Amino acid sequence: MTRPSRKARSEAAMAGLKRSHQQRRNRSVVIVRRAINRLQETGSPVTLGRISRISRELSDTGVGVSESTILRNPECRQLYEEAAQPVRRRRTVGRPLAREVERPSDAERRRMHYLMRQTKAELAARIIAVERELACSEKANGVLRDQILREKLNL
Repeated sequence: MTRPSRKARSEAAMAGLKRSHQQRRNRSVVIVRRAINRLQETGSPVTLGRISRISRELSDTGVGVSESTILRNPECRQLYEEAAQPVRRRRTVGRPLAREVERPSDAERRRMHYLMRQTKAELAARIIAVERELACSEKANGVLRDQILREKLNL
């Protein structure tokens, strides 16, 4: 009996891997389709997170299909994109502002909306500049305070 060549063994191994990969892809498609159907039946919005969460319940292994798998698998992605409704969330600035500022004015709310358009890096740079300016002001106020005290006390 002759041993199969290395090339024949590696081709057989690759064929097994390809078959296994295709089975997993097909399984993901079936689970995603069932998850989307369940969401639509209940009237819930179809989102990646919800599909992933429900897929754990529908999967025989309990693992489900991750969000990244849904996006990487072309068939799953197509199912998701066809079923998903655009979710538009409004930015709520009232609550975070009210937590930090007691009774914010309309001007402060408008300022908050303006600042929400900037990136974190832009806001961080602006904060550092304001902190630097505040430190200079405090130093100048200290000098002014000393000067007023000297004048009042005739020192």
